[in-house]
Amino acid sequence: MAEGPSSIVLRVPLWLAYQLSDLTATYAAGQLLYSSSTPQDHQLIAYWAPFLLLHLGCPDNITAYTLEDNKLWTRHLLSLVVQVLGAGYVLYKHIAGSGLFLMLAAILIFLVGVAKYAERTCALWLANFSSLQRSLKVLARERHQQHFYIEHHYWFNDQEDELILQRAHSLFHICKRGIVDSVIEVDSDSPTAEVDSEERKIIGDLRGDIKFMWSVMEMELSLMYDILYTKASVTHSWVGYCIRVISPLAIAASLVLFQLSIKDGYSRLDVGITYTLLGGALVLETKSLVGALGSSWALAFLCATRWDWLRHSALCSGRWHRLRSPLISLRRSWPGKMIMTGTSRRWSGTMGQHNMLRFRAGQLDPMSRQLGNLFKMLGLGEWWDRRYYSCTIVVPENVMERAQAFSERVSRYDKQHWRDLMLAAWEQRAGHKEMDRVEIIRALSNYLMFLLVNRPYMLPGLPQNWLYKQTCNNLDAICRRKQFASSPDDSFCTVLKKFFRPHRHWDLKPSVLEKELADHLLNFEDYGRSDAKIPRLIYAQRIAEIVIEANVDEVSLLLRLWTDFLAYAANRCSRESHARKLSSGGELTTIVWLILEHLRQSKE
Repeated sequence: MAEGPSSIVLRVPLWLAYQLSDLTATYAAGQLLYSSSTPQDHQLIAYWAPFLLLHLGCPDNITAYTLEDNKLWTRHLLSLVVQVLGAGYVLYKHIAGSGLFLMLAAILIFLVGVAKYAERTCALWLANFSSLQRSLKVLARERHQQHFYIEHHYWFNDQEDELILQRAHSLFHICKRGIVDSVIEVDSDSPTAEVDSEERKIIGDLRGDIKFMWSVMEMELSLMYDILYTKASVTHSWVGYCIRVISPLAIAASLVLFQLSIKDGYSRLDVGITYTLLGGALVLETKSLVGALGSSWALAFLCATRWDWLRHSALCSGRWHRLRSPLISLRRSWPGKMIMTGTSRRWSGTMGQHNMLRFRAGQLDPMSRQLGNLFKMLGLGEWWDRRYYSCTIVVPENVMERAQAFSERVSRYDKQHWRDLMLAAWEQRAGHKEMDRVEIIRALSNYLMFLLVNRPYMLPGLPQNWLYKQTCNNLDAICRRKQFASSPDDSFCTVLKKFFRPHRHWDLKPSVLEKELADHLLNFEDYGRSDAKIPRLIYAQRIAEIVIEANVDEVSLLLRLWTDFLAYAANRCSRESHARKLSSGGELTTIVWLILEHLRQSKE
């Protein structure tokens, strides 16, 4: 789930590969069908057709590139039917009646390809929110069994990350319930008191260690990513495990049959290509089998199975843990990081920043303004503004602690009291100065402004694009009228250096010009009486005057205010927006929302 700094470089070719996969397979199937090779060469080339189905089945770690792809599962179902019929026709036309060994080898590959492609389509269907809602209708006995490994985690677990991941699996149904805004239906005849009590105990233990709880939430969101964007929901089922066990055996049998078949008259190049296809498929399917058996999802499957003998032989004996331990070591080694993808289950740990005063103050620099106008002429003005005046920073430690403390207090008291108690809890923490709280306020306000400008779908309510642009125009007019002195003009090279600077680097401290502009806005009295022309500047000035005139600690009040805004934005954001953002690393608001979901569950 983590988003790396070079993710845009990787995501563009990945998007192109995902979009072109079906088209490429269709074109290749047509070329195989109407190839002008000799009839004997046709037999061998037709043998390649089922490998296209394996290709269309996709790797286990990706089925959907965006959340909208899951809604198009019927289109993929139609493509499945067309591709299977096309590959079957190619085999019937050129393989049927050929040598027995070659025909059996082709049939085995064809069956594996159909199973893998159908598995991908099924995964897209199961990732729909309606399918997720149906999956929540579980029996109390199954909910009880998913806590089995929590009770015995100390047997074979000496790694903190593994413990965090196991806890995330035991509470994952809360994340699923929250993301689809549904309830978990339980059989009325089954006892639920024991299950609910154990669940509350687990959440209560997490509340005692907020940092640990934060890590569990990150893991849960990574599991949610697996459900929405990978084959996890299908892979870790009886059907999925059967496919993974049979596939390598079938491909190996096909390799042996092809080796035994008569190859007289075949091109040596074509024979070499065929061996390469078979060897590559065998390696990939074996990797898929080992990865599935050693996945944490396999642990959840074993804990929920009704076959007690299987759970006892795999878990209680330690066999599964002995399989997973070397896999974890391999994934953490540098060769493993290159071979085994999807090793990071951590949140990206970043938050966007956009400061309106810094944005408009930057317009005073002639070179920046000229380049901005050039990009506007090219139709890329908004992209320039986002790239040059917005950034992504690593979440400061004090901001993380603020959110953690908020979660701790809201879990113990009623909502109407949590604000005051949050401030008291923060002030009791040793080692934090007044400037730390100011940095928190600045980081949170810049983050929510970043969401407003760059990701409005992550905020509740109607888009505020008109008000934002109107306020920017008002600030530009004030800067021109008052003729603020900008810093020394940036050269062209300096502007380019700022543009291509590391995206996760930005000093939160305001510049001298930003401070002058803020002081002017606070003391400026010539706004006029028309709120329609400068709606937000008048509103902001009135709020600032109320805060200053009130006999309160301004910093504490603003801290409560922006924490309020963060909690409100997290809770009121649409669940679909939370799910959509998981494909690109997740958001701070999504972590806060999930914590609140667990705290509400513990009270129900």
